[in-house]
Amino acid sequence: MKAEDLSKNQLLALAKEHVRHFRHLLEVGRLGDKTIIYVECRRYLNIWEGAVANGGEGPLTAEQHQEVQDAIDCGDYGNLIERAGRMNPPTRLTAVLLRRAAQAAELAGRFKLVQMLRLGAAALEDGWLSEEEGQRMLQVLRELEQEGIFDMGDLAK
Repeated sequence: MKAEDLSKNQLLALAKEHVRHFRHLLEVGRLGDKTIIYVECRRYLNIWEGAVANGGEGPLTAEQHQEVQDAIDCGDYGNLIERAGRMNPPTRLTAVLLRRAAQAAELAGRFKLVQMLRLGAAALEDGWLSEEEGQRMLQVLRELEQEGIFDMGDLAK
């Protein structure tokens, strides 16, 4: 597998794991562990924090690309990468419901709501939103429906 093959969700999972790891090493070093090379840990932390800040969008810097490729090649992160590449069934269902709600919004002429729902579904599918955040979006839609502002129709169809 190559760095270019990773989805946004996989790249972010890998980067966040490395940020967590290097922050932990820096904390251990701060507490007195003399085996920690602070400058090196700080350098790698900056590289991985940049990848997280990039959000999986756009090209990686040469250093980020090399670190991602090294992480893939070492083989220690295969399970993490695989898990991040799968969407669990409840999350998939929430994304489907958001897309159906977008269709209902389009029929009702609520075009800004359509955009928000489609972006929400895409963000959920790409791992940018958690299942809980997707469920919260659906809850807000239900509240709008109860207030008569929006009619979701039968999303179970």
